[in-house]
Amino acid sequence: MRTRNAAITKILRALYDASVTGAILALLFLFLPRIYVFGQEMQMSSNEQAQQAPNTFWGQPEKLGAGKIRTFVIVASDVDPATNYHPPLTIGVELDATSLSSLPNVKTMLLTDFPIQAARTPFQFMMIEWNPHGHPPAGIYDKPHFDFHFFIQDRQDALAIRPGSCAGVDCTDYRGAVQAVPTQYVPSGYTDIGLVAPFMGNHLVDLTSPEWNGRPFTRTIFVGAYHGRITFLEPMITLASLTSEPNSCSDLRQPASYANAAYYPLRLCTHYDETTKKYRVYLEKWVYRSLTQ
Repeated sequence: MRTRNAAITKILRALYDASVTGAILALLFLFLPRIYVFGQEMQMSSNEQAQQAPNTFWGQPEKLGAGKIRTFVIVASDVDPATNYHPPLTIGVELDATSLSSLPNVKTMLLTDFPIQAARTPFQFMMIEWNPHGHPPAGIYDKPHFDFHFFIQDRQDALAIRPGSCAGVDCTDYRGAVQAVPTQYVPSGYTDIGLVAPFMGNHLVDLTSPEWNGRPFTRTIFVGAYHGRITFLEPMITLASLTSEPNSCSDLRQPASYANAAYYPLRLCTHYDETTKKYRVYLEKWVYRSLTQ
């Protein structure tokens, strides 16, 4: 009797399990298409939003004065058909207005990486140097100003350029810094006058800039070099210029050829946002350059 009851119980349980499984499968078949469609609609909505606004990515914030600074990259939502990449729109650094109104009275250097989305450009990290008393050459760059180094060179390689007795740099590193860059890679108009600094390398100068021709220094752009390669782009901007004339752009001089295929900028800009109370120093107008260009 117990054996027969146990068998009946197993049969009923199997029927119950089968009915539950069947009901679940029926519900899945009923609603799965709707779930799929809803997911597709959500994806379309997300894609539409991406097309409406470019994507902004931020680096880690760093403290400066009473405020902060941080790097950023803005990339296009649409793919460049020539490269199949999302091209950069803007790469730069954002500074709180509170930072500029509370700057320290000592030379300050900050290092901060660009977000990974800058990988299609040659730039890897930014070295920001605040010079409250300026720096040499005397009579030219001795005003309070920022040096914004957009570094192409690896950080560890830049920081390995040691101080020393040859114009303030280790003599071996100095020889590497003044090694000539092939002329096709040097932007037009730039000259080597031996402005070598530790942790940076050589600074090629545009001698047609106003400060080299009897006019005051407000803004200028250096090009860095080390071991025969271009290693950074350096806008130098006085504090007075950045705060009194924050909305400004200037074209960047271009070389005849490029050592690496990447997107390269055509213009440097600064901007102040009255709403957010933030300044930006950034590169824009990017063009993809192949090794044959």
